[in-house]
Amino acid sequence: MQYGILLMFVVLALRLWDLQVVSGDKYEVLAERNRVRAVPILAPRGKILDREGRIIVDNRPSSSVLLLRDQQRDWSQELPKIAAGLNLTVPEIQDKLRRFAAEPKFRPMDLKDDITADELAFVESHRDELPELEVIMEQRRLYPRNGFMAHIVGYVGEVSEQMLNSPAYELYEQGDVVGKSGVEQQRARRRLCAPSTMLRMVPLPRFAGEDPSGIEGKARSRIGLRCGYQIEEALEGHNGAIVALDPHNGEILAMASRPTYDPNLFAVRITRKEWSALLTDPAKPLLNKAIQAQLAPGSVFKIIMATAGLQEGVAEDMHVNCPGGATFYGRFFKCWIASKPQRAHGIVDIRKAIYQSCDVFFYTLAERLGIGRIAKYAYALGLGQKTGVDLPDEVSGVMPSEEWKIK
Repeated sequence: MQYGILLMFVVLALRLWDLQVVSGDKYEVLAERNRVRAVPILAPRGKILDREGRIIVDNRPSSSVLLLRDQQRDWSQELPKIAAGLNLTVPEIQDKLRRFAAEPKFRPMDLKDDITADELAFVESHRDELPELEVIMEQRRLYPRNGFMAHIVGYVGEVSEQMLNSPAYELYEQGDVVGKSGVEQQRARRRLCAPSTMLRMVPLPRFAGEDPSGIEGKARSRIGLRCGYQIEEALEGHNGAIVALDPHNGEILAMASRPTYDPNLFAVRITRKEWSALLTDPAKPLLNKAIQAQLAPGSVFKIIMATAGLQEGVAEDMHVNCPGGATFYGRFFKCWIASKPQRAHGIVDIRKAIYQSCDVFFYTLAERLGIGRIAKYAYALGLGQKTGVDLPDEVSGVMPSEEWKIK
């Protein structure tokens, strides 16, 4: 009997040792979770500044409603009342609950962002009846109006289920806000430890000309508001893009694409109707035409042709008669001068061909160079490749060549 009792005390002592010492930290955390509710404190995203430190993208105060799902009482019957008070529908709340079903019960669910004064009053006045509703203060993005610099700064949005399945977003959780395009996406930083400690923005990124060592020199891209306003004004009402470069170092001084969109639509949650309108708009406002549109370069390509012709010794002493057009490969091509009173350029050399932009001269030069040599110099000057601009989703152009045609 004594040995039996002794054995029982030994077993109890060992179990107490396991609970309090070996697994003490584990059970301390579990006990803390029973006592403490984790309510996220959302850190504000950093401001985006122009080259002179002026604010382009700021933050504004906002209130959001959380649903505390660890309540012991059955609050499912209160869904119609909650939906009416927050101007939601019951299916919307049920869909959110479905997406959050896999999350631990002690983790609150983001029910509605950027609530109005009336919705805030509803929550405050029903605290006794609806203790599962909690209001938190947070910072929301405040973008320039009228879509100014929208394609550069981009926009933010809630991380999607598809993104959460990607390794790049493995440290994020349902409800986190992430950059979806532009600088907001490119300059994202992964969360490290604390909940909702996410990307902090820095001044606008380097776009071109950074020293290979990583040291920032004069080539740092510092887009300015003044220059930005000028090119945005010039593009107003048109469909296209403008990029202003410093020819000494390739620094991008300003970039604009039209038509544009309002990033403030995404600062909270864009509606399905608004998102559908953006996607189906034939003018493609979400497309940054400066880095994503694949368009013919037009007469700008004549500079590349002139470079190739001079380097290959073909254009230096070349003289062509421009009567207003010429036939190449069985087809007659007009020169732009044919629609003017002069109707012809006459005898043209390389110098006159450049400043008069003579089509016939450069068509003739192209015929003599051949596609292989044209492609060689075009590639050497960067065509058909990505520029490496510090923005996401850049698309490379197409430079035709014999290899490209065969492929």
